[in-house]
Parts: sequence; structure tokens; C-alpha cells
Amino acid sequence: MRQIYSHYIVSRADYFYGCRHDISRFDRNKIWIPVGEDMDGLCDRHVVCSESTILKCLNIIEPVLEHPEKYTLNPEVMYLERINEQNLTIERFPRMMFLVKTEEDGTRWSP
Repeated sequence: MRQIYSHYIVSRADYFYGCRHDISRFDRNKIWIPVGEDMDGLCDRHVVCSESTILKCLNIIEPVLEHPEKYTLNPEVMYLERINEQNLTIERFPRMMFLVKTEEDGTRWSP
């Protein structure tokens, strides 16, 4: 297989980036997740993976559907459980992405 990309970024489509997302120094044997929004688990909104880790990063839901009794229902906790089950090494980087909302926009967890 010919390697086309050094890294893959799986992220929310509605993030704005306050600066360049420089992944050139990210170790390709680890997965990279921004600091924050872990909600007692691991942020599931943005991950940087390499060719060797991308399938494991994306293989989250199938085992949960097969054995739901083994997992916590909180998505961030479930994500951390699955990442740990697959023995992936996590590194963190400073968050430079953000979301924008108007005063009228609501969320289910924040006024």
C-alpha cells in the first residue's frame, strides 16, 4: 500500500481554527487529542491518527453494539475505554479550535 498521508485528522466539521494546526512533529505511533472537553473520559471531537492507528481510532462502535453491557453510556468515557482496549498511546496538544454560537443558539448542557 502506498502511503499518501502521514496523518489523518478526524474532527467536527464546524470547528474554527485560531491558528495553524501543525501536526508535523506528532509522533505517528500515538494518537493526538486536544486538551479539554473530556467529560470524565476522552474528548471524542477531534483526533489526529497515523496510517497505523486510524482503523483503531475509528473502530469504536462495533464492540459497543456487540457487548453494550461492558461500556459506559457517556460517549467520552466509552471512547476512552475503547482507546485503552486497543492499547493506543494518547498524547495531548493545546486546543486551538473553537465553536461559535449566537445568544439564541442553545445546547443541551450549557445555557
